[in-house]
Amino acid sequence: MSSKLQSAAKTEAKLDQDMSDLVEYVKWISAESQKLRERVRASERVISDLKQSGESSVESLMETLYLLKIK
Repeated sequence: MSSKLQSAAKTEAKLDQDMSDLVEYVKWISAESQKLRERVRASERVISDLKQSGESSVESLMETLYLLKIK
């Protein structure tokens, strides 16, 4: 009976360690995911700014061409 208890205790200790490792991994992966989300948001802002800049540049160019056509 004693060997079964020792075996069960070892198994429980290993499971506890595995659970602790899993918790640490989940914390790490959550932090990494947050960093990636922040990078994606920053990239989306840059893309949006470039798009708006491009649209205003095209509008300005079209206006200039229109004014040149009128002259």
